[in-house]
Amino acid sequence: MSARLGVQLVTYRNGFEQLLRTLHAVEATIARARAGQLVGEVSVRMGDCAERQWYTAEELGQFAAAVPSAAFSYRFFDANLGSGGGSNRLAEGVDEELLWVLNPATYPAPSCLAELIAALAADDVGVAEARQIPLEHPKAYDPVTGDTSWGSGCCLLFERAAFDGVGGFDPHYFPMYCDDVDVSWRLRLAGHRVVHAPRAAVFHDKRFDDEGGVEASEFAQYSSGLARMFLAHRYGRVDLA
Repeated sequence: MSARLGVQLVTYRNGFEQLLRTLHAVEATIARARAGQLVGEVSVRMGDCAERQWYTAEELGQFAAAVPSAAFSYRFFDANLGSGGGSNRLAEGVDEELLWVLNPATYPAPSCLAELIAALAADDVGVAEARQIPLEHPKAYDPVTGDTSWGSGCCLLFERAAFDGVGGFDPHYFPMYCDDVDVSWRLRLAGHRVVHAPRAAVFHDKRFDDEGGVEASEFAQYSSGLARMFLAHRYGRVDLA
């Protein structure tokens, strides 16, 4: 049966060309999934956390034209809600079976959405994550079942009832990082599985150093460190915090 799908991108000063590329890729994934009768109605929602409306009316028109098979909407929050807070706001007041949270700096393969839906098919799976290229997160997953300890917010497909059941993302992880770990752990505590779908590929823009490792910005180092401290404190590892 075709499911209703919501696709969500929370932006903060993301470039026009980058977002246009992402939306064209999203359209290709919708076409593939719809050809397999996996999705029906699709909404693509963009939430803007910048200090001013970051895109012109002409640019927004081009965004909408990039996803002609979906209902496109843009929302300027007039506040930086962070990644998790922005996703929660975009998910309010809509009725869908599937919720796809996608980093705006990504380029999903045409088969990505269909593979994520396949990974979400079992009744006990609450969320499925895609495989990131050119560099995966250094965490383990079961090669047979796909079970993993947490799913990366870069590309997550939620069973909507499971997402709502745990209250969505926790906006205290501001502006980003570890909100995906936290929602994954809460899903698991609620009895849902978190699975990695290695056949669902998504390209994620990264900067690399001379040795092939990720070159993290000063912002990324600070924010991820702060988020890890909050995560450790919340889950009882004050020794690590």
